Amino acid sequence: CYGEQEATLPAQWICSACRDGGEEIAVCSLCCLRGGALKPTTSGGWAHIVCALVIKEVYFKSVRDRAPVNVTAVGPERHKLNCELCASLRRSRPQNTVCVQCTFAGCVRSFHVTCGLVAGNKFQAGDRPGHIFVACQRHTSVINSNSRGKQAKSRIRQAEFLSNVNVGDPVLAKHKGKGRFYWAQVIHVTRKRHCEVDFDDGSFSDDLLLEDIMVRLTKQAAYSSYIALKLLRSEFTVFICLSF
Repeated sequence: CYGEQEATLPAQWICSACRDGGEEIAVCSLCCLRGGALKPTTSGGWAHIVCALVIKEVYFKSVRDRAPVNVTAVGPERHKLNCELCASLRRSRPQNTVCVQCTFAGCVRSFHVTCGLVAGNKFQAGDRPGHIFVACQRHTSVINSNSRGKQAKSRIRQAEFLSNVNVGDPVLAKHKGKGRFYWAQVIHVTRKRHCEVDFDDGSFSDDLLLEDIMVRLTKQAAYSSYIALKLLRSEFTVFICLSF
């Protein structure tokens, strides 16, 4: 998470900000919060890793090292946004901070990434690199409510139907061509194992098929070219190298 490439004893480890930032506690140039998991920026300041991950104009020049953080693409429109969560708590508006806006269509609420995390706002990684779904407090409650309902329905479907389908079972299935449901009989069952994958560029997949894995590496293999792969229903992590 912090981009450390070599193992260090916990008692001996020092973060980048404490090692190179001097005696004063470093301040994030994106949210103006002191301390935390900070990395140096290309402009000579510091930025939280989480702020860099969420703000789409900000990126790591080295994804593996999580540094330096390039903040040069942040435009004036971002700096004009006001944090609805901390604005009332400050005597003056912090200069040059960067806010994100709710992803829901038509919603213009904005807030600092760290303020949103403290307030419990929803942040969710998308299925493509660099895409983070952001929700304000109002829409976070909507998402949580819908999610609980969908999860409950999904568990019922899996328990009562999907997990026990066998050859010869009568089923009500949707016809591909006609789009209607008809009674049918199962003549063949194929069960495939899916994998959850975290890619080096920050994206992920929760339904990767095993046949899409090109090479499997062990933990002793070259660490310069691995990504973590967690097999579903297993208690271990293996490492693989994918070719795209």
